[in-house]
This record gives sequence, structure tokens and C-alpha cells, in this order.
Amino acid sequence: MVRRKLNALQLRVKELLLAGNTIPQAASRLEMNDKKGMRKIRQTANQLECYKEIRRDPTIHWPILYIEPYPATEKAEFDGGCVASQRGGSPSATEKNAKVGRVHLNGFFHFAIKTIGNFSTIRDNLGCVFIEWKDCGAPNGCKQKRAELRLDGNEVKILCLVGKNKNTLSIYPGESYQEPPNEMSKGEAVLRDRAVYIAEILHSNGWRWNGDIQLKGTIECGHVNHPFMSRMDRNHIKTDATVKIDTSPEVPEIELTDEEANNLLCFTPEHITALYANDEASDKSIKNLRGYIKQLQIEHLEADKFLLESTLITKKILVEQMSEPTQPGIRPRAKSPLEGYL
Repeated sequence: MVRRKLNALQLRVKELLLAGNTIPQAASRLEMNDKKGMRKIRQTANQLECYKEIRRDPTIHWPILYIEPYPATEKAEFDGGCVASQRGGSPSATEKNAKVGRVHLNGFFHFAIKTIGNFSTIRDNLGCVFIEWKDCGAPNGCKQKRAELRLDGNEVKILCLVGKNKNTLSIYPGESYQEPPNEMSKGEAVLRDRAVYIAEILHSNGWRWNGDIQLKGTIECGHVNHPFMSRMDRNHIKTDATVKIDTSPEVPEIELTDEEANNLLCFTPEHITALYANDEASDKSIKNLRGYIKQLQIEHLEADKFLLESTLITKKILVEQMSEPTQPGIRPRAKSPLEGYL
């Protein structure tokens, strides 16, 4: 299912319909009560229903009311289950299960262009924009256009470079969340299907290709918040390592580029991964305990210092009292041990 960004009218109509308004009531609130405006609101509602942004309330036959496409519990299961894996999955699934892999490209899919079609805007059957080309910067003597769209909930980017000697099309298909085994193979198939799907749409608009699709780069599989990260240093990365930690400023994850190694990581016995997780927690506890002990030592040294200073002051006072001269028959006045020092 292709998911697109909603325009301002679609967002407003969706908000009104989900608030319990019927289509005529939504048209009235938007001041589109005439025949043309009512037709536009009805068409927008049909688009939203087709995109699965809303759905009709099955418990009410008349008037037609709309509700959320999935209840909260069903939506959570939909995002984390096998259905989500088929359409690309959900990032929230990886936070609950470190075995779920975020398959993505460190690169792009490449097509050699034989014939360039037109760069006109491509719309779907409902009239919504699907691919809209925009100009962007390019090297001298070249022309470059780009387009962005949403497929399976992912931002997919298209880049067309028209050069002096050859023309190329690059597709960045986003990412796909998969469950073991063979996450990388399944994820690569999903990403490749997205690129082929876009190529077929362009083919129907006059584009022709010279050869098959090619992968420029590598397939990577990331695991968010995996327990093994507690033993890996983000400041010292071995680029040729089988398992390495991601250095991007996003959510921390470990990445693999080998399918067999990824399967071994996913099916590592849980008691071993639990040991790493407990070890990380123990390291934090030991660090906190050391800080507490150090604080106690500092407070103990300060108390010893205060006691030593008090003893020296008392001894000094006693020495001064013993050395004072006295007159015969006059008893000296007793002094406070701390007189003159307060």
C-alpha cells in the first residue's frame, strides 16, 4: 500500500470526520456547501478511506460516520507483527525485541537510462500527486532532478542525473524491519521491490532502461539497543569488523553486513545476552557504589581535619593559661577554653 503525505485539505477533512462529523457537516464547517464543494469533500473522504487514514464505522449504517482505521491495540499488533514485516515494519518493534533487524542500504539502487521520459507530475487513480520532480544542484554540464514519495511508510528518494555521456537513475528505498531468520535477504527483497515498482511506473511514462537494476553499496542490518553494545566502544570502530556499532547520532544500534553472522547474533541463547545485559547493569551499580564510597571518604577526611584543628586550638588555650602571671592572694579568673577564638 502506497502511503503519501496528506495535503492541507485532506488533513482538515480527516480531522473533522474523525471528530464525528458527517460529510455534509464537514463541508459546512469548511464553508464548501455548494454542489462543487460537497463533491470535493466527498472525493477527499474517499481518498482518505482508500489510503486507510479513516474507515467507516461498521456499527452505524446511517448517517455514514468515520473512525480510526485501527484501534490502539490492533495497531500496536499490526506494527509489531508479521504484517508489519511484510510492508516494512515499525521502529517501535525493534525497541521491544532486539532480534528485529532494521535492513537498509549503505548506498542505492542504480538504473542506466536508455531513454528519458517526461518529467511531468505523475498522479494516481484518485488524482493525488505520486511523483513530482524538482530541480536540484548538479555538476557543471549536467542536469539533476529529484523526487520524494512514501512507500510502505518510508520516505523514498529518486535522483535522476542527466550527464554529457550517460544518464543514470538512483533510488534510495528507505528501510525495512524484518524478523529472523535471513533478515537481510528478506529486507533486500522488499527494498528491491520498491525500486522496481518505481521503475515500472516511470516505464509507463516513457522511460526506458539499459540493463537490469544494480545495487551500488551494501546491505546492512541494524539491531537497536542490543545487549552486546555494552561491550563495544563507539569511539573506536573497526570498519572491517563483522559486527560494529553504529556511530550516527540516532538511536544506538549494532550493524552487520553478513547474513550468517546476523543469524548467529539473532539466535544467540537468551541466557548469554541476559548475562551481557546484567553485566551492563552491574557496571552501572559498581560505578554508583564507587562514587558513594568516594563521597564517604571525603566526608571522613573533612571530619578528621576539623577534629585535629579543634584539638590544636584547645592545646594552645591551655598553654596560654598556664603561662599567665598571678598576684599573691588573687585567684585568676577562669576563662572559657574557646574565648578569643569565637
